[in-house]
Amino acid sequence: MVFGIFKMLGYRFSPRFKDLEDQRFWKAQMPGAEAQGGYGPLEALARNRVNVKKVLTAWPDMLHLAGSLVTNQARAYDLLRMFGREGRPTPLGQAFAEYGRIAKTLHLLAVVDPVDDTYRRQLHKQLTVQESRHKLARDICHGKKGTIHQAYRDGMEDQLGSAWS
Repeated sequence: MVFGIFKMLGYRFSPRFKDLEDQRFWKAQMPGAEAQGGYGPLEALARNRVNVKKVLTAWPDMLHLAGSLVTNQARAYDLLRMFGREGRPTPLGQAFAEYGRIAKTLHLLAVVDPVDDTYRRQLHKQLTVQESRHKLARDICHGKKGTIHQAYRDGMEDQLGSAWS
Protein backbone atom coordinates (compact mmCIF):
# COMPACT_ATOMS: atom_id res chain seq x y z
CA MET A 1 0.00 0.00 0.00
CA VAL A 2 2.85 2.36 0.80
CA PHE A 3 4.40 1.84 -2.64
CA GLY A 4 0.99 2.65 -4.16
CA ILE A 5 0.52 5.85 -2.14
CA PHE A 6 4.01 7.08 -2.98
CA LYS A 7 3.49 6.33 -6.68
CA MET A 8 0.14 8.16 -6.72
CA LEU A 9 1.82 11.23 -5.22
CA GLY A 10 4.64 11.18 -7.76
CA TYR A 11 7.29 9.98 -5.32
CA ARG A 12 9.41 6.86 -5.34
CA PHE A 13 9.45 4.73 -2.20
CA SER A 14 12.94 3.20 -2.12
CA PRO A 15 13.46 0.83 0.80
CA ARG A 16 16.37 -1.55 1.06
CA PHE A 17 15.26 -5.18 1.40
CA LYS A 18 17.23 -7.53 3.60
CA ASP A 19 15.71 -10.62 2.01
CA LEU A 20 15.81 -9.65 -1.66
CA GLU A 21 15.56 -13.24 -2.86
CA ASP A 22 12.22 -13.67 -1.05
CA GLN A 23 10.56 -10.70 -2.78
CA ARG A 24 7.84 -11.26 -5.36
CA PHE A 25 7.87 -9.73 -8.82
CA TRP A 26 4.55 -8.88 -10.41
CA LYS A 27 3.30 -8.43 -13.95
CA ALA A 28 0.31 -6.43 -15.08
CA GLN A 29 -1.87 -6.69 -18.13
CA MET A 30 -4.71 -4.39 -19.06
CA PRO A 31 -8.08 -6.17 -19.27
CA GLY A 32 -8.91 -7.08 -22.86
CA ALA A 33 -5.34 -6.60 -24.09
CA GLU A 34 -3.55 -9.60 -25.49
CA ALA A 35 -0.06 -10.35 -24.22
CA GLN A 36 2.43 -9.20 -26.85
CA GLY A 37 5.46 -11.36 -26.46
CA GLY A 38 5.12 -11.53 -22.71
CA TYR A 39 7.89 -10.35 -20.43
CA GLY A 40 10.76 -12.09 -22.22
CA PRO A 41 13.49 -13.28 -19.86
CA LEU A 42 11.56 -11.85 -16.91
CA GLU A 43 8.55 -14.11 -17.56
CA ALA A 44 9.80 -16.79 -15.15
CA LEU A 45 10.62 -14.18 -12.51
CA ALA A 46 7.27 -12.37 -12.63
CA ARG A 47 4.91 -15.26 -11.97
CA ASN A 48 2.39 -13.22 -9.98
CA ARG A 49 -0.29 -11.09 -11.65
CA VAL A 50 -1.52 -7.69 -10.56
CA ASN A 51 -5.31 -7.49 -10.42
CA VAL A 52 -5.67 -4.43 -12.66
CA LYS A 53 -9.48 -4.57 -12.46
CA LYS A 54 -9.32 -3.64 -8.76
CA VAL A 55 -7.16 -0.62 -9.59
CA LEU A 56 -9.41 0.49 -12.45
CA THR A 57 -12.53 0.14 -10.33
CA ALA A 58 -11.11 2.19 -7.46
CA TRP A 59 -9.16 4.69 -9.60
CA PRO A 60 -11.45 7.72 -8.98
CA ASP A 61 -11.35 7.11 -5.22
CA MET A 62 -7.59 6.65 -5.35
CA LEU A 63 -7.20 10.00 -7.11
CA HIS A 64 -9.49 11.62 -4.56
CA LEU A 65 -7.38 10.28 -1.67
CA ALA A 66 -4.16 11.41 -3.36
CA GLY A 67 -5.65 14.89 -3.69
CA SER A 68 -6.62 14.81 -0.01
CA LEU A 69 -3.01 14.04 0.92
CA VAL A 70 -1.61 16.78 -1.30
CA THR A 71 -3.99 19.42 0.10
CA ASN A 72 -3.42 18.26 3.70
CA GLN A 73 -7.07 17.30 4.13
CA ALA A 74 -5.97 13.85 5.31
CA ARG A 75 -2.85 12.34 6.86
CA ALA A 76 -1.16 9.30 5.34
CA TYR A 77 -1.18 7.56 8.72
CA ASP A 78 -4.97 7.86 8.94
CA LEU A 79 -5.38 6.58 5.39
CA LEU A 80 -3.22 3.54 6.06
CA ARG A 81 -5.34 2.77 9.13
CA MET A 82 -8.49 3.23 7.06
CA PHE A 83 -7.22 0.81 4.39
CA GLY A 84 -7.48 -2.13 6.75
CA ARG A 85 -10.17 -3.42 9.07
CA GLU A 86 -9.56 -6.22 11.52
CA GLY A 87 -6.34 -7.18 9.77
CA ARG A 88 -7.95 -7.35 6.32
CA PRO A 89 -7.56 -4.70 3.63
CA THR A 90 -10.64 -2.82 2.45
CA PRO A 91 -11.40 -2.79 -1.30
CA LEU A 92 -9.67 0.60 -1.56
CA GLY A 93 -6.71 -0.75 0.38
CA GLN A 94 -6.55 -3.73 -1.98
CA ALA A 95 -6.55 -1.37 -4.97
CA PHE A 96 -3.62 0.63 -3.52
CA ALA A 97 -1.80 -2.63 -2.78
CA GLU A 98 -2.29 -3.86 -6.34
CA TYR A 99 -1.11 -0.52 -7.74
CA GLY A 100 1.84 -0.55 -5.35
CA ARG A 101 2.92 -3.98 -6.60
CA ILE A 102 3.70 -2.42 -9.96
CA ALA A 103 5.86 0.29 -8.33
CA LYS A 104 7.53 -2.28 -6.05
CA THR A 105 8.41 -4.49 -9.00
CA LEU A 106 9.95 -1.54 -10.86
CA HIS A 107 11.94 -0.70 -7.71
CA LEU A 108 13.17 -4.28 -7.35
CA LEU A 109 14.13 -4.49 -11.02
CA ALA A 110 16.14 -1.27 -10.71
CA VAL A 111 17.89 -2.61 -7.60
CA VAL A 112 18.89 -5.94 -9.17
CA ASP A 113 19.75 -4.53 -12.62
CA PRO A 114 23.05 -6.22 -13.52
CA VAL A 115 23.97 -3.67 -16.22
CA ASP A 116 23.17 -0.27 -14.72
CA ASP A 117 23.93 0.14 -11.02
CA THR A 118 23.13 3.88 -10.91
CA TYR A 119 19.92 3.40 -8.94
CA ARG A 120 21.56 1.01 -6.49
CA ARG A 121 24.43 3.48 -5.91
CA GLN A 122 21.97 6.36 -5.41
CA LEU A 123 19.99 4.28 -2.93
CA HIS A 124 23.15 3.33 -1.04
CA LYS A 125 24.38 6.94 -0.97
CA GLN A 126 21.04 8.14 0.42
CA LEU A 127 21.05 5.46 3.11
CA THR A 128 24.66 6.21 4.02
CA VAL A 129 23.78 9.86 4.70
CA GLN A 130 20.80 8.83 6.82
CA GLU A 131 22.77 6.21 8.70
CA SER A 132 25.55 8.68 9.50
CA ARG A 133 22.98 11.03 11.04
CA HIS A 134 21.58 8.20 13.12
CA LYS A 135 25.08 7.16 14.18
CA LEU A 136 25.78 10.67 15.44
CA ALA A 137 22.58 10.64 17.50
CA ARG A 138 23.39 7.19 18.89
CA ASP A 139 26.93 8.23 19.82
CA ILE A 140 25.75 11.34 21.61
CA CYS A 141 22.67 10.01 23.36
CA HIS A 142 22.33 6.24 23.26
CA GLY A 143 25.67 4.60 22.58
CA LYS A 144 27.24 5.99 25.69
CA LYS A 145 24.11 5.19 27.73
CA GLY A 146 23.56 8.82 28.66
CA THR A 147 26.86 9.14 30.49
CA ILE A 148 29.51 11.73 29.80
CA HIS A 149 32.96 10.25 29.47
CA GLN A 150 34.86 13.52 29.74
CA ALA A 151 35.56 15.79 32.66
CA TYR A 152 32.66 18.17 33.18
CA ARG A 153 33.15 21.69 31.92
CA ASP A 154 30.87 24.68 32.46
CA GLY A 155 28.42 25.04 29.59
CA MET A 156 28.86 21.47 28.33
CA GLU A 157 25.09 20.90 28.44
CA ASP A 158 24.61 23.83 26.06
CA GLN A 159 27.01 22.27 23.58
CA LEU A 160 25.00 19.06 23.59
CA GLY A 161 21.78 21.02 23.10
CA SER A 162 20.05 19.53 26.10
CA ALA A 163 18.75 20.89 29.36
CA TRP A 164 20.08 19.42 32.59
CA SER A 165 17.96 19.57 35.70
